[in-house]
Formats: sequence, structure tokens, C-alpha cells
Amino acid sequence: MFPLAARAETRFNMMAADVELLKMKNETQGTTNWQDPVSANSGDYIRFNVYYHCGTTDSGIPTQQAQNTIVRLNFPTTEQSSITTNAIVSANNVTSATDNGIVNASSSQKLVFDSTATWYRDNNQSVSTLAVQQGAGYVQINLGDINCDTVDCYTNAGYIVFRARLTTTVASTLYASLEAIPNSGNAPLNGVDLRATATGTATGLITYRFDCTSDGAWDYTFISIYDNPKTVIDACNYQNPGTYTPKVRIERGASLAEATTTVIVGSAGTQDLSVAKLGRNLSDNTAYGEVTISDPGEVIEFRIFITATGSAALNDVIVKDTLPANMSYYGSLKVDNVLTGGDILAGLNIGTLNSQQTKTITFQAAVAGTANFAFGTTNLINTALVYNTSISRTDTASVNVVKTQVLGITDVPTGILDSAKIAFIFSVMATILLTYFLLLRFYVSKKAYAWGISDAFETAKEKVKQALPKEPIERAEQRLARIIEEIRKKEKNI
Repeated sequence: MFPLAARAETRFNMMAADVELLKMKNETQGTTNWQDPVSANSGDYIRFNVYYHCGTTDSGIPTQQAQNTIVRLNFPTTEQSSITTNAIVSANNVTSATDNGIVNASSSQKLVFDSTATWYRDNNQSVSTLAVQQGAGYVQINLGDINCDTVDCYTNAGYIVFRARLTTTVASTLYASLEAIPNSGNAPLNGVDLRATATGTATGLITYRFDCTSDGAWDYTFISIYDNPKTVIDACNYQNPGTYTPKVRIERGASLAEATTTVIVGSAGTQDLSVAKLGRNLSDNTAYGEVTISDPGEVIEFRIFITATGSAALNDVIVKDTLPANMSYYGSLKVDNVLTGGDILAGLNIGTLNSQQTKTITFQAAVAGTANFAFGTTNLINTALVYNTSISRTDTASVNVVKTQVLGITDVPTGILDSAKIAFIFSVMATILLTYFLLLRFYVSKKAYAWGISDAFETAKEKVKQALPKEPIERAEQRLARIIEEIRKKEKNI
């Protein structure tokens, strides 16, 4: 029985039957027993057996665990004829254990380890394969939390077996490259991706470490992964203008390489735009103006001037026009006088406008027919909206549609007349008859002859004009001439 100490303790490989922490075999030469040291030639494969066993002298804590247990094997990275390796078993809360092992090579050699190791756990009750974490001069396995045994119990004892090859070939090479996407822009420049690529002859799993500003603190670490290249999405944010130097460190096998790149962050420019909209009567070939006069059924051409007035360019600029009622799109859409097949009513993308650049949009619209308008002037407002993701502006142009009454056309329907229209007709007829009899009496009187016929006609003519219903002068005069002619005929018969 392992003697109990005066004070209870927990540590690795402390019991009487625990075996040596590190021993080796020459797999290529078929070595039977684990041993230390071991002999090897160039190209031989060596197996390294690291024994671990957490034990405690405190029998009152049978469920104690070694937390975050790590089995690590250190080795020289240079070629040597006598290669000394060092194995360490450690945990956060348990005293570690260590042991050395020697590989006697026939000539100067170095060790190149496999990317996996074999785990014999729970006193050889189960076997599994684990990925090896590799760095410059070490390989290791993290076993996590493992159970500890009380005195003279070996239930939780186990082994980690690493495998390496002796070689005198040219050392494996590893090269790193790094790119930032995007690598320039205006402040704040957020969401920059970092993409690292490993090249060279080195093999095995890869460890990546990324630093956005080369300040010595790794912002992102990815240990023992297969990804190549490795991209960190939205890795870096640069709030202020300046030149930044992201960095990556790549570890693969026994090799290590670093690379940097440059990100240039400039001052943010201002974004703004102006919109001016004009129209002209294409049917009458008038000049452009803010207000256009039109008859029903005519064609109007609109012109929109769009200018980037800020110090920064505007990307993906959209032009959208809204036509009022009684006006319809008539085609002939042009950008800088070049016909385009876009749809300005739904939204026309005119691309990028650089600072102080102007683009001109023209198109035609048709005014609705006469039946759609009341007599007089109807004002139609046409609106242009210009925008992108950061800014929007509008402007309008007016079309005044004028509808006039045509002489000789009456609005009296052919059907049954209403009472108001019948009263109006009787009033007109009564006025005409009254005027006729007054003039007839006037002409047969002696007073009329004394005044003279010409003066009587003029006086009667003025009275008739005043008595007749208000209507266009030409029609009134025609009606009066007919009445006078009838009076003269009556006079001759008297």
C-alpha cells in the first residue's frame, strides 16, 4: 500500500504501482517493449507513451477530479543525434508530473509528429483517436476533467501515445499571407474581414491567431483546425482615419509563420444632391419651365437635372417619378440623351454620381383628353424623387391644362327639359315679343316720324340689346337684325 502522508494530497503518478511517465518504442524496427532510451535511424517512426494517473491520499474525497488535464510532449526543433524529449502531465488543481525520454539517432535528425494521437483511458477499457494540438517544439492533448483514484486504485489511469518520424530531409516550410476585405474606406470603416492562407511543405492541423492592429494582443485564435484559407467575417472595426496593420500568426507542425497587411481609413466625405425638374409642351414646341401650359390631349416632355453636390460620391442613385391623375407615361426615357429601357415610374437606377457630377433624365407624358377636364384651368403636379440609401431629394413641375368653351355648342340635352330650362326659354321668348310690339308701336306713331327713322333704329337697337338675354355679341346682333327686318316688313303693310 502506498504510505499515507501526514497531510492529504492529490497529484499525478504518485502511487506505488504507477509506471514510468514517458517511454518509447521504435515502431519501424519492431521494438517489443516500451523503453527509455530508444535507438533509431533516419526515417524510423517512434511512438511516445505518456502515462497519467491522478491519485489522492484523501480517502474521504473519492470523486475528486483533475480539472483541465493536459498531456504535453516537448521536443527540440533542430536536428540532433541525441534528442531529449520532455513529457508533462498537468491540471489546474493537481500537482503536475514530468519525465524525460531520449532518442539516440544514428545521425543528426529531428522529429516530425503526426496530427493525431491515441488515447487509452480508464485503465485500457476504451481507446479513441484525438486531434493533436501542435506548436513550435511541442504537441499536446487536452483531456478536460478526469477522475482521480484513491490510494491503490487504478481505475482511471490511462495513456496518450504520440507518433513521430525521424527525418533529415529539408525542413518543412510554412508561409503565411493575409488580406483585409475591404482594405480601404472612409471612417468609420466597420466589418472588415481578415483572410489568412498557409502555404509551404508543412503538413498537419493549423493554428491561426489574428490581430486587427498589431498591438500584441490576439483578437481571434483558432487552434488545430483544417481550414485553409481561414476567414474571420467582420473581424475588425476602424473608427478613426489612419493606416492600420492587421497581423496573422500561423502554426503548422513545428513551423511558424507570420504576415501583415495594410488597411487605409480616410476621412468621410459629405453626401448630398440637388434635383431640378422642368417641363415643356412638346406638341406646341415651347421652352422648358417650371410651369407648362397645355390643352387636353397634348404631350409634355419633362427634364430632371440631378447633381451630386457633396464631397463624396453617391452610389446606386434611384430616380422615381410620380405622374398625377389625367396624365400618363408616354415613353422616350433618356439618361444624358441616351435612350434607356428602365422604368422611371417604378424606380430607375442611374448608378454612381461622383462629386459635382450631373445627370439629366428626360421622358414624355400625355395629358388626358377633353372629357377628363372641367372648363377653365386644371393644375397637374408632377413629382420626381431621387434617393439612395443615405439621402433623398424631391422637386416638382406644374402643368396647367386649359379647357375653353366652343361657340355654337349648347349643353341643352335632347330629352325632356327640366323646369329651370323651360322658364329660361319662356323668358327669352317673352322678351323678344315685347320688344317687337314696342318697336311696331314706335314706328307707327307720329313721334317716330318726327325723330327720323335712323335715330329710331339706333335707339331701338340699344334698348333691344339691354333687354335681350346675355349671350355672345355676334349672336345678339344677328338676332336683333332679324327682328328689325320683320318690323320693316310690318311697316310697309301699314
